Amino acid sequence: MLGLVLGTLRLPLIVLATGNPVQASGTNIAVSAAAAGAGGLRHAREGRVDWYVVAWMAPPSVAGAIAGALLADEVAVSVLYGVIAAVLAWSGVDLAFRPIAPRVRERLRVLRGGVLASSSASSEAPSA
Repeated sequence: MLGLVLGTLRLPLIVLATGNPVQASGTNIAVSAAAAGAGGLRHAREGRVDWYVVAWMAPPSVAGAIAGALLADEVAVSVLYGVIAAVLAWSGVDLAFRPIAPRVRERLRVLRGGVLASSSASSEAPSA
């Protein structure tokens, strides 16, 4: 989720910096790819990647990315600005009406589990 949010926030800033929505989109995707590659590698090393899902999700994603890159120069700049604006508006509406529920951090679960384990172990210890 964090990568999607940062990419959405980063794109308008890159458009502002470059003044070109096609160049901004390409730059944003390149930055996202670098970050996703680093994060994906770490998740894969720790066994948190479902390779079956990757196998059926990656081909259409790659095809869409190639089609988008090939067709981007054929689309009017005003249309690209409109698409960027629509995605940003949708993201804002989605965030406003469906806020992210806070989650307990993994460390707290480990801590809570350790406390529960030690308390149950001490209650099972034979008394003298």
